[in-house]
Amino acid sequence: MTDELNDLGYSALNYHAGLTNAVRADHQTKFIRDQVQIMVATLAFGMGIDKPNVRFVIHHTMPKSIEQYYQEIGRAGRDGLPSEAMLLYSKGDAFKLRYLFDDSADKDRAELLLKGMINYVSGQCCRRQALLQYFGEDFVPVEGAENCCDVCDEGPVPMADLTIPVQKLMSCIIRTGSKFGSAYVIDVLLGAKQKKIFERKHDELSTYGIGTELTRDQWFELIDLLILRDFLMKVGDYGILVITQNGLEILRKREKVLLPFRAAQQIQMQNVDLSAKSPFAPKSHTAAGSTGGLMFPKPEKKSKSAEKPAFVLHKKTVDFSDDEKGQKIAEELKKWRKKTAQEQDVPPYIIFGDKTLNDIAQKKPETMGQLLCCSGIGESKAEKYGDAILEICNG
Repeated sequence: MTDELNDLGYSALNYHAGLTNAVRADHQTKFIRDQVQIMVATLAFGMGIDKPNVRFVIHHTMPKSIEQYYQEIGRAGRDGLPSEAMLLYSKGDAFKLRYLFDDSADKDRAELLLKGMINYVSGQCCRRQALLQYFGEDFVPVEGAENCCDVCDEGPVPMADLTIPVQKLMSCIIRTGSKFGSAYVIDVLLGAKQKKIFERKHDELSTYGIGTELTRDQWFELIDLLILRDFLMKVGDYGILVITQNGLEILRKREKVLLPFRAAQQIQMQNVDLSAKSPFAPKSHTAAGSTGGLMFPKPEKKSKSAEKPAFVLHKKTVDFSDDEKGQKIAEELKKWRKKTAQEQDVPPYIIFGDKTLNDIAQKKPETMGQLLCCSGIGESKAEKYGDAILEICNG
């Protein structure tokens, strides 16, 4: 990943246990001193990093607990300025983490923590509210920060009653012997005219062709949701679909399954009843050739981007879009700070923090008195750096 970022023109180094102590120390020093802008790191990095101006923390996989996630995103914005956090995750993350439970001293607790994380990433309430409530804190909305996460920004994905499609899918997995991956099971549900299906006589199964109310991509989305909720899992090198104990339980009890299904918005079957039929219903209750159906609740708010794969915890940043001079001053100040820090052999934040530079760029002081009114500027700093700062502001 570090190589890919550098090939794209970004400034990046890495930090992990496979490096020597000297290399790790060198990489961390360069990152702290802003000689490199991006650190691609494992958990070995950053627990006590003394760098207050980290603006962006990106997780490239799902952490094993909310506690771990909260601690890691807390490394951003220690200077008090708005910062962003993004978490990228996939259905395979939970599977990989559960595989690692074999090395855990307490598998039950590890599973409990993981389920809390899964509920968090798949939840449809405000991410900030969910985090605060998890740690027993009260959520107090802040004026001007209503869109603080992807759910608030895009609107919640409506919960859809997917009981019948889930029953169809699980029934198809069982009737095909729990020996096939997602693509093949979906082909059977869609009634695909494929030689391998006919050779195995799976076209004669009761689940053959009963899943046409969803498209192929929508079936894949449903499978992803069920894997994330621990109703299904993939095993082996070929990703064979297997129903978990939790999945068998909801199937046995015919429990209602409500899931945040993005396809509900795409299909827009608003208040339309297609007379959905369970694959376990008596044949006399099902019309010949019926493929079943599904009713989706009307979405409260149409999503702007149904394919958005990640979420952002903090949306607001310092905006100079309407202040060209301020943006130029901010850029020049950062260049000056970096050069000064290198000359003094100290990290840039020792000279000034981002908050101070941004305040100077916004206020554009022309005199020493005006400079002293900026955040983080005292008489000592003004005497030491004032002339250079005012030259940039008045340049």
